[in-house]
Amino acid sequence: MPKSMQPKRLRHPSSGGYARGSETRQRIIDSAIELFGESGYESTSTRQIAKKAGVNPPALQYYFDNKEGLYIACTASLVEENQAWLQPFLARTLVKNSADTDTCIETLCQMLDSLLERILSKNATSGQRLFYARMRLGQGPGKTAEDFSNKLFGQLFSGAVKLVARICDSPMDDEMVQLRTLSLLGQVTTFHVLRHTLFPTLTETGSVTAEKKEMIKKCIREQSLTLMHSWRKASEKTAPH
Repeated sequence: MPKSMQPKRLRHPSSGGYARGSETRQRIIDSAIELFGESGYESTSTRQIAKKAGVNPPALQYYFDNKEGLYIACTASLVEENQAWLQPFLARTLVKNSADTDTCIETLCQMLDSLLERILSKNATSGQRLFYARMRLGQGPGKTAEDFSNKLFGQLFSGAVKLVARICDSPMDDEMVQLRTLSLLGQVTTFHVLRHTLFPTLTETGSVTAEKKEMIKKCIREQSLTLMHSWRKASEKTAPH
């Protein structure tokens, strides 16, 4: 994890003082993610966060030094939460350069299925989803958003680019390859931010039904297959004979 995203260490062992409250620390982080997501970094005060977390303002200074330190702790918490899921997911992109395009296409479809399952099964609040969206837009202090993006979305994107490049028979740094990769992933990430807009009958803690998840996966797979087969066909037409 980049140094800029490393959370502040507690000052005392977990057996004493404030440090006994690792749950309190996490509650502050969870509350901050909600408020940072809803209002943005600049518009959210530490006093508001303390009130939502049910702690006194000095507790925030104790654990995080200042608002920027708290924001860094929020991003670090989300990175850690996603690492266990992300690493096996990325392993699916480790396709050898000699792999046939059918294998690459199916691997990408499986990746999108896994990503959809993660997004649609996780009962994230609107504040949490907005926090992710703000990070994707580069909002936040210093290089926090850049570090967050590189740690999570950068790895995801580079793995998918490798597969798309193989399908298109083009280099990974080709601009069209990167745009096509964004178009594939964009189909899925839309559901992360707009989930409750797309499904207004869901409560804040509700989940998408298994039937609806399968319908969404089928739709995304159909669209993705159409796109990827058209890319492969276009590359075959332009290939030297």
